Amino acid sequence: MHRLLRAALLSPPLLLGACGGPAEIEGGLNDAECSDGLDNDQSGLADCDDPSCEQALACRFPDDDTGGGDDPRPGAVEITDLWYDCDAIGYFFDVTLEGTGHQLAINLVNMTKWDQWTERHPFPTTPYEIGPDDAWEIHYVELDTQDWEGHIELGETTFFDCKERDELTYTLFVTDTSGEPLDCFVWGADPAGADALQGTSCEVLTHL
Repeated sequence: MHRLLRAALLSPPLLLGACGGPAEIEGGLNDAECSDGLDNDQSGLADCDDPSCEQALACRFPDDDTGGGDDPRPGAVEITDLWYDCDAIGYFFDVTLEGTGHQLAINLVNMTKWDQWTERHPFPTTPYEIGPDDAWEIHYVELDTQDWEGHIELGETTFFDCKERDELTYTLFVTDTSGEPLDCFVWGADPAGADALQGTSCEVLTHL
């Protein structure tokens, strides 16, 4: 299992802000509103037919299981190693993907408290390491635990402490470098609930 030294991997701040669930989409409706079958903004269009839902997870990573292929997901990305943990500092995620040219983001979802609180955190845009002949790449993000009086920095800090690790559901979203969706994966306490909240249908990882 690939283990990284956390102290050597502190990343510069990316985006700033706090995320609550369902996640709001800049200039549009939130993820839940884009997968409930309703015309929430009275535009005459519902869900992914509404331009306000263009960036919603439900529309970028749809449930496309039509039975027409072996893998209904958008891109069938291959994860060759995924390791995550939590310690006195906070959470960290270490993901190895086959090939190169990926961008990652992870949602931390609590389905049991705080009105289904959700945090969405991008990984650094540059992989931590790239293998010979671009055979693989490692992506890493570290989230330091922050108390409720602090301000959450996306890709840097989280409200969840280690006591809540087993209560969380984790959704990993993979896009290409231009932002086009490729695949998504989910694991943890309630994969089906997180999919329903986000309007997604991600591959469930059961071996973690």
